[in-house]
Amino acid sequence: MFKKLLSNLPYNPSLIGQVSFYAQRLHKESSVRRAGFVMTALAMLIQMFAVVSPPQASLQASPNTDLINGGFSTKDEAVRHCRNNTQDYKTILNHFGITCENISDSSVTSIQPRDHNGKLYSMGRLAYGVEGETPLRVPGAGTFYARHFWSLNHDPSYKALKVTTAQGKTIFILFACGNLVTVGVPTPPPPPPPQDVCDNIPGLQTDKADCDVCEDTPGIQTDKSKCDKCPNIDGVQLKESDCDVCPNKAGTQNNPNNKCDVCPKKPGVQTTVAQCDVCPNRDGIQVDITNCDVCPDTPGTQNTKSQCDVCPNIAGTQTDKSKCDLCPDTPGTQSSTTQCDVCPERSGVQTDQNDCKPCENSQTNNDLTACLDYKKTAKNITQNISDANNTTAKPGDVIEYSLTTTNSGKVNIKDYQVTEGVGDVLDYADVVDLHGGTKGAYDIVSWPKGEIKAGKSTTHRVTVKIKEVLPNTPASSSDPEHFNMVMTNVYGNAININLPPSIIKRTEIATKELPNTGPGTSLAIGFTATFVIAYFFARSRLLAKELDVVRADFGSVGGI
Repeated sequence: MFKKLLSNLPYNPSLIGQVSFYAQRLHKESSVRRAGFVMTALAMLIQMFAVVSPPQASLQASPNTDLINGGFSTKDEAVRHCRNNTQDYKTILNHFGITCENISDSSVTSIQPRDHNGKLYSMGRLAYGVEGETPLRVPGAGTFYARHFWSLNHDPSYKALKVTTAQGKTIFILFACGNLVTVGVPTPPPPPPPQDVCDNIPGLQTDKADCDVCEDTPGIQTDKSKCDKCPNIDGVQLKESDCDVCPNKAGTQNNPNNKCDVCPKKPGVQTTVAQCDVCPNRDGIQVDITNCDVCPDTPGTQNTKSQCDVCPNIAGTQTDKSKCDLCPDTPGTQSSTTQCDVCPERSGVQTDQNDCKPCENSQTNNDLTACLDYKKTAKNITQNISDANNTTAKPGDVIEYSLTTTNSGKVNIKDYQVTEGVGDVLDYADVVDLHGGTKGAYDIVSWPKGEIKAGKSTTHRVTVKIKEVLPNTPASSSDPEHFNMVMTNVYGNAININLPPSIIKRTEIATKELPNTGPGTSLAIGFTATFVIAYFFARSRLLAKELDVVRADFGSVGGI
């Protein structure tokens, strides 16, 4: 239209009216396109701010699984949590070989759930019963659970601290929750080898008291020369009774110049100990003829060691009664292997240490918890459903959980305490009855300690009531299973009880299934739209200006 009007205007001056009308329309179009361009540019500016400083989830904190509730935003904050031992954080880190100084020296990075060929594991407070989940006991802090990082985390990447331990192992700590992420199941570092504290004694001694070579001398002496209690007599005497050179006289005489018979067992008067040897068959000086017996543990007097067999139950000649014990692992002295019960905790006679293990799963004789089997069931009392697992409960329903602990081993387990985390259940329910249990920190229920006899079971119960009004709280970013309309509870096996979602929760679940285009795709689409709008705005503006010029020239010359 633009070209047609201008090409015909010299031959038909009456078209100047249409040119004026067309110019007015282009000015209006230019104004509209200007407004569209400004709005699009502002939208892109806001989008760029959102990429530079992305919004944070409103519910990052998950007391169910976060090691640090709500996580931390800076490395310094993580160091403070460690040094203050917030929520036993320092105890947990130290158990896996991480110190607060390691965190201070760490670097900031990002990790993805499928990094390291999908072998990453994350550790949290609560069990969800997912495949590969492993319980981890941390002394002084409780039981935690490690699972594949990709099993519950679906965001493309997570901000983390990259920590290197003294053993050279790399461990990641997530900003969002403080949880540990490792390649493989987290394991504590091996204990340091024992140090020899007694250089003066051959072998390995770990107690400084073992360095004392003078047992009868106060203090710890590492040199036998300091053990001499009789400076008046040549050599080193370890007993004060050896200082008496006149044993035939009352009291202790330590002056050899005294005219005393120091050898009453030998005819005549001897004034020096050297003259008192009455046992030529034995080395040294013996002043008592009873010392001539080289086999004091054998009846009678034996002049040669070949006569000293003190263990007739063992072939050969034994001069030491301790060698008569055929059962060194059993208290007392046993002269027959039938007496060698090396497992006093078990009934009967066990002669092999391997028989002392309480069950096949035990690694050591004291590993009793490896013999425990755990099982959980749930009953919907309101709907009269005996097995409520994978069913849908309603608001107000009463659920009773039963926890059964079975001792499959051969030894009674004393003072065992049953504990259970109910944090995910309490997202949508309230406690009705703990049946003798007590709810502590992090929604952990514990019952009084008791004994579980070999082959027997013990059962504990928890009764809860589902809230009349179910909360529409969005799921946590650090724990997607938190507020997900499913009450998950694990004690050996997982129990999942579904809840009817509201429209809000259905929308939340549906939006999670939408494809995540990411900020890069959004910016590319936005910039393309901005350039297109800018082009048409510039084009309409240019055409309007050119028509204004044509009109001005036409009016100045009075036509062409």
